[in-house]
Amino acid sequence: MRLLKNGSFTHRPYIETVREEYLRKAEPVKAWVDARCDISLEQYQEGVDKLRLHTDFVEYCNRKKLPAVDVAHLGRKLKELYSVAGVKVGPKDNQKRVWKGIMLRKDLRATGELGLDEPDELEEEE
Repeated sequence: MRLLKNGSFTHRPYIETVREEYLRKAEPVKAWVDARCDISLEQYQEGVDKLRLHTDFVEYCNRKKLPAVDVAHLGRKLKELYSVAGVKVGPKDNQKRVWKGIMLRKDLRATGELGLDEPDELEEEE
């Protein structure tokens, strides 16, 4: 009846919301990167601690009710999707594992490399 009354199909705004949620759940790593990270293989060569990034990823997944993956799977997906490299840095007796080519936006914002007008999804919710 509504179709006859309106003379055309009506677009339901929730369809786009459902689509976005489906894509987030299908690729939580991509959703996290899109929402919280900046990728630049040339610029971010100092590296970010793997466990720190994984902790942020898990926090994002928990808040968005997405399936989280372990640190090894996250590293494989970052390499597959964005060519982010996992390396060891520092002296041999005190090496730490980092991912190069990726930065958290909150870190870029803290150092002034990213404008304050570019919040990420978790900050918008707070």
